[in-house]
Amino acid sequence: FSLWGIIVLYPLTAVPQKSDSFLLMILQVRSFLNFTPNLLFSLEQEDNLENTDIKTIQWFPGHMAKTRRAITANMKLVDAVVEIIDARTPMSSRNPEIDSMTGSKPRIVLLNKCDLADSNATSAWVNYLKKENVTALAVDCKSGKGINKLMPTLKATVLKELMDKREKNGMTGAPVRLMILGI
Repeated sequence: FSLWGIIVLYPLTAVPQKSDSFLLMILQVRSFLNFTPNLLFSLEQEDNLENTDIKTIQWFPGHMAKTRRAITANMKLVDAVVEIIDARTPMSSRNPEIDSMTGSKPRIVLLNKCDLADSNATSAWVNYLKKENVTALAVDCKSGKGINKLMPTLKATVLKELMDKREKNGMTGAPVRLMILGI
């Protein structure tokens, strides 16, 4: 009984990098308990990548890239960004790319589903974000709890300069344009 197997050992990054090399080990398995290495060799990626059948895995789906481009392209059309995160898992529910896409646009963070989260923990997160110079509100978008505080808080804190400028120029009725991002 003879069984052939191929084992590819990749570096820790899962996708080979320019400086990495990987080992390709071909084993001839003679039985379930006894195997002997038949061939062991190393390929340097920068020299041999073009000659191998290794394909780069595209983990970033097209719809996500399209949305990211749309956000960046339309950012100049809005006055502020409303980022919605889950109050139960505030940091892990944030998209780290939002920071780079929004740039220096004024932002308010809504901790959604505050009714399902621990109220003490939610208050602690609101205070933490406040210390990080980020305006945050605890809301529940499903029931509407806290949503009535959004526009007054935006106008009084995040968009205060813009509101003052508009009032000075006689544009008090101009709409506030917001981009809502997050989960």
